[in-house]
Amino acid sequence: MVNLSQAFFGEKNTAALAVEAHDCVHAVQHNVGNKWLEMRSVVVPIDLFNTTTLLTFIILPVKCDGAKRALAWMKEKQIVTSSEYDASKDALRWAARTYVVSAVGLIATLLYYLPIYHSRHYKYLTP
Repeated sequence: MVNLSQAFFGEKNTAALAVEAHDCVHAVQHNVGNKWLEMRSVVVPIDLFNTTTLLTFIILPVKCDGAKRALAWMKEKQIVTSSEYDASKDALRWAARTYVVSAVGLIATLLYYLPIYHSRHYKYLTP
């Protein structure tokens, strides 16, 4: 089963096609036992922030693979023109960048809070 985004469902534009093709590829990844997708699904939350950070780095290769496969499928099936393909590639590239920015933000937040946690944790352990 594929859950399509309501924002794109029924739309007739290149961005909608690219995003929905990408979502369909996730169903294929699930069907063929994609290791990155399995890892994303198995991670058990220990702490919400750490889990979010970890999941972001697990999701990155899943999203990149999905975009690559969606573009290959669109090209192979010749369902878009050359300019629509370029627009799809651009849309997926910008979508991937949102995950990269999220990862950078999470690392920055982690680096900010790690010393604070460390100092509070060890403050109570020393006599």
